[in-house]
Amino acid sequence: MPKKCLVVFIVLYCLMNMVVLGLKLPQEREGWIADIAYHWNVELTGSMAQDIPWSALWATGRGRGFYFIHHVFYKIFNVGLFQGRILTFLSALLLLFLVFRWTKEHVSNESALFSTLFLMLSYSFWPFLPVVSQDIAHCLFFFMAFYSLFVALSRNKTSFFIIAGFISALSVEISHRGIQTVLCTYIVFFLFSKRNTFLKHMGLLLSGSLIAFVLWYCLNVFPMGIENFIQYQFFPSRTEHAPHFLKLLLNEVSRFFLYLKSQNHFATFEISYIALFLFLFFKYKLKEKYAFISKFILCWLIVSFIIFSLLSQVDLQISQVYMLLYIIPLCLLCGMSFHELMLRHKKIAQCLLGSILMISLSYQGIRFLTYAYPLLTQGQTLASYHDKLKSYVDLNKNIIGETEYWYAFTDAQYYGGGFYLFRLMRITGELRYSYDYPNTQESAKAMLNVLKKRQIGYLVTCTEPNYLRDMINAYFPERKLPEKNFKFIDKVKHNFHWFYDQRPGPACHYNIEIYKVLSYEP
Repeated sequence: MPKKCLVVFIVLYCLMNMVVLGLKLPQEREGWIADIAYHWNVELTGSMAQDIPWSALWATGRGRGFYFIHHVFYKIFNVGLFQGRILTFLSALLLLFLVFRWTKEHVSNESALFSTLFLMLSYSFWPFLPVVSQDIAHCLFFFMAFYSLFVALSRNKTSFFIIAGFISALSVEISHRGIQTVLCTYIVFFLFSKRNTFLKHMGLLLSGSLIAFVLWYCLNVFPMGIENFIQYQFFPSRTEHAPHFLKLLLNEVSRFFLYLKSQNHFATFEISYIALFLFLFFKYKLKEKYAFISKFILCWLIVSFIIFSLLSQVDLQISQVYMLLYIIPLCLLCGMSFHELMLRHKKIAQCLLGSILMISLSYQGIRFLTYAYPLLTQGQTLASYHDKLKSYVDLNKNIIGETEYWYAFTDAQYYGGGFYLFRLMRITGELRYSYDYPNTQESAKAMLNVLKKRQIGYLVTCTEPNYLRDMINAYFPERKLPEKNFKFIDKVKHNFHWFYDQRPGPACHYNIEIYKVLSYEP
């Protein structure tokens, strides 16, 4: 298959995913991440988390630098889904570029092209591009640490030891899971370092990490003080009891099976051809041909698996995107083996690659048309839907609603729904769980007092059973909003996807009910 065809495929593939950035419905976390970034302040409370001290249980796990970069983008290009997601997209493009460059420098041009292609097609990669999140950036820093440490060890370049230490430690600024990147970097260094230069190179590695730590401390700890940082930034585990040791070790295995259960079985298809290429890698004895490279990749893969298993909370590790941490090194091996297959059995390799590209392009085309359907057929966009939402409320009055809808009320005082109420219980103690009150009269009074203190004028919630409305309903008799306190204004419907119809799913979550608060008296 001509290289020009592959390049055209890659460009087309990237363009389709770039267009989707502004079309895919926002997720729950995207709203509150964007709000914190847009209304960036020292406490990282944004607008939706007002009255919650020091970003407690709100912005935890991400550094101020992560939010500040988003903030700059919003100030320059205005706030919006596309502007927030473009950073994720740029991180993904940089990751692809670095994978290509590393493989080109240390293996071959052809292997670099194939490795990059397989990574781009991965189900742990492209579904997470249109998301305002730190996930792809975290994987980028993970590979940058791999890249710099490999160069430092293979070429004995002292500057790259400093870079490896700096990048691995700086990854903590992107995500708290960066500590796993740090451990992986140091353990792999220990396994590959030479005895006569160990102390020197370890000192260089530590100096790079120290620089990153000082930067991180100045950005995140110094503004609030060490006591407040420890009190509010170290969030409690979501599991009530420590998981069984065996369950902990099998944590990443569980994530793998979750990955295989992904929609349309695309992940299963991906794992199938990756398994085939890995089989060919060992069959063709490429481990001996690329001795140091393959040893380093396999060691990095095994060490990262052990670290992520031991340091991950079982119930937090449900995101498929973190499979990317394993898929990246696997794609490096697959690129090598596929290139060897191309040299030995060109026709078989071309047929196999053509099948993979055809299936992937068809799937991406369907996905693209799914998101573009309302725009192409009805001229409907998220922006027009948000304008419709704003027409039902007085933007000068305070609003409480689901975090997904924040994009419609970016400059209004918009409280983050169930996320916010939950933190009033866990952090400030202003509100208790509904079942902790002696009766519904007392719980209703407590909820109305919360709304009164913040002068809430509107409630924005979806028609389907959801976190916010169910949470508020639990405080009132008969578990429904009392008519004397809340007036139903209208239901705002938007069918973003023709095949969802009225079934539960993203489209139904965008059938919204708006209520006006009439009274705070119980």
